[in-house]
Amino acid sequence: MVAESPLPIICPNCRIALVRSPRGDVEDIVFCPQCRAGGDYKDVLADRANLESDFVSQQQADELLKELEVLRVGSRP
Repeated sequence: MVAESPLPIICPNCRIALVRSPRGDVEDIVFCPQCRAGGDYKDVLADRANLESDFVSQQQADELLKELEVLRVGSRP
């Protein structure tokens, strides 16, 4: 999966861009890297204000953000 992060969707709580999970083939989710609010990618696109609080744990968020960083670094020329 190509990392689509950050997305042009802003967290209503933190006012920062949401990120999409690099595991789109398993769990197609988006979340805020600061407050961890999030939801299913398609649901959030349809209703941008519909984020569930603490959608991912701090550990999950950290792991997903590390994976995104690896993908981003690996895709550089």
